[in-house]
Amino acid sequence: MRFIPKCALICLLSVNVTIVNAHDFWLNPKSFHADTAPTKVPVKFLVGHANDVSPWSLSWDRIVALRTYSDGEFKDQIENVHVNNGLIKGFANVVLSEEGTHILGFESYHSFSSLAADKFNDYAKKEGLALVLEQRNRLNQNQDDGREIYSRKAKSLLQVGDTYTDNITKPIGHMLEIVPMQNPYTLKGEATLPIKVLFRGKPLENALVDIARLSVASPEKQEMRTNAKGEATFTIDTQGSWIVNVIWAVPNADQSTAEFETYFSSLTFGYDK
Repeated sequence: MRFIPKCALICLLSVNVTIVNAHDFWLNPKSFHADTAPTKVPVKFLVGHANDVSPWSLSWDRIVALRTYSDGEFKDQIENVHVNNGLIKGFANVVLSEEGTHILGFESYHSFSSLAADKFNDYAKKEGLALVLEQRNRLNQNQDDGREIYSRKAKSLLQVGDTYTDNITKPIGHMLEIVPMQNPYTLKGEATLPIKVLFRGKPLENALVDIARLSVASPEKQEMRTNAKGEATFTIDTQGSWIVNVIWAVPNADQSTAEFETYFSSLTFGYDK
């Protein structure tokens, strides 16, 4: 993992300004299933909503880590990344060397966003950012622009062969992480999938989690807030591909840079075999 000195990070954040940052971000493999190992799985990095989806700007200065997590081990996949290069959009040829269920995990560096007060308030309400809303009300900041530094965490579940392993029910250490409590590839027909949301390694209560089909242009979302154990349960159909999303924000330690630090986390899996 590369580290950016604090002074360099502040300089980077000061110029990397975006207008809208609440778009979903996810890992989109060409297939969630492979018959045998070893195999290579092309994976796209996508951002957007519904009909407005585009490749994420994949560049070296935005990547903290890309790893696969198998039963008892992990492998760095950075060498298999191809960043944006003119007409070629960024992707990764992920190498899976053994059968089983694998987690592909990605982490980005921070970026900076500043939104006008009304847009920021609407965004915080829509995404259920309880600590943001509480602080802005308490400090009478609802008429102020909202500034945040944000990073993206994403996981995708890849299945090789017919050996289903339970390593995917364990966290991999992302700051904000969605953890399935059951291997979804062991489910049949219409089923329920329980998930747990962790923030800084601990169960996160009252986070707004949503799940939707990946393969539908305008998907209907199921939304649910996590309970005191950080858990929520959704109904899925094992004929489709799915994305689970959660966003969480906390007051930023350096208020001169941004008032809040925000994390976007997603989980994708699918039944395309």
